[in-house]
Amino acid sequence: MIGQMRQKITIQSPVSTAVGGGGVETTYTEVLTDWVEARPLSSSRELSEYQTVIKNGYRFTIRYRNGFTPDKSMLIVYKGKNYTVNSIEQVEERQKYWRIVGVEKS
Repeated sequence: MIGQMRQKITIQSPVSTAVGGGGVETTYTEVLTDWVEARPLSSSRELSEYQTVIKNGYRFTIRYRNGFTPDKSMLIVYKGKNYTVNSIEQVEERQKYWRIVGVEKS
């Protein structure tokens, strides 16, 4: 599996900041950059404002790291595009890898 981890991703975590007028602004800060195995998933279509939008997805396999637990609020940056975390599963029982499905953010 390690030999197949040839793509680099950055995982970002949301940070909310209060702004004037009682609003909240969400920005993202980098929490991890690592080599992964990235496998494309089938594209999906959805209707957005009367236009068909094709969303691409990837299944990212990343090594387990102490002190890091991915969650669905995080953002993945891969090849200059942002992906929202759709699902997360732990691969193998000995905490070796995480498998994260990301869908391109529109």
